[in-house]
Amino acid sequence: MEFEPPPGPGSFAKVGPRNAMVIAVAGVCLQLDEKSRGVRVALGSVGPTVLRAAEAEAYGATVVPWDDPAAAPTRDELNEFGRLAAVGASPIDDLRGSSAYRRHVVDHLSRRALAWMIDDRRAA
Repeated sequence: MEFEPPPGPGSFAKVGPRNAMVIAVAGVCLQLDEKSRGVRVALGSVGPTVLRAAEAEAYGATVVPWDDPAAAPTRDELNEFGRLAAVGASPIDDLRGSSAYRRHVVDHLSRRALAWMIDDRRAA
């Protein structure tokens, strides 16, 4: 099976006790789709499988400055994006972290990952 390369920058961030060979407490992967003007959001270690955060994807597509690559989302827009990504999580409590902590991590990682992805787009 062959896959087309994604038509835009992406970003990945995770939190875990160490940097290498570790099961993450939470992970966020974002992919910008320039062709469809969409944002894809995948959440890891915060549900029984990898989850898509549909509400965050829909909102993210509205805050990416598609026609002005030099622009950036506002702090309020990034905060709302992170909040919506956290809503898309379905975490459990376990030895690595509580469900509340995992949602908190998803919120913060999502905001950072979106800002990084837009910065990468600007630099391209």
